[in-house]
Amino acid sequence: MKDTEKPPRTSWVVLEEDGGYPDLIIELLSVSTAKVDYNLKKSLYQDRFHTPEYFWFSPESLEFTGFKLVGNKYQEIIPNKQVWLWSEVLNLYLGVENAKLPYFTFEGELVPTPEETAKINRPQEVRIEVVGY
Repeated sequence: MKDTEKPPRTSWVVLEEDGGYPDLIIELLSVSTAKVDYNLKKSLYQDRFHTPEYFWFSPESLEFTGFKLVGNKYQEIIPNKQVWLWSEVLNLYLGVENAKLPYFTFEGELVPTPEETAKINRPQEVRIEVVGY
């Protein structure tokens, strides 16, 4: 859901979000949950939540698929030549790289993670050594 606060959360609880549903869901697949994610959750997000975009990603097999809601039904998002999927919600591409799911701009530039941005913006330590005069 756009324009929400960003408190730390491990899950989305609709009642705690003033009845709002997410605009985008990225489901991390595992062997034990994949069947539920492929069927039950996909139907739930499509039919009840009306989530505009739904992606699933398996860190183990690197399977990555995305859907966007067209009318009342999910349609698979077609990958570009780099095998990235466009997210209209994020206005970014998502793609598998080094067993992770980074974001890329329309121009193909990698979007740094918040941790990478903080590291880049951290002032460099300057060491000054005073030697006898």
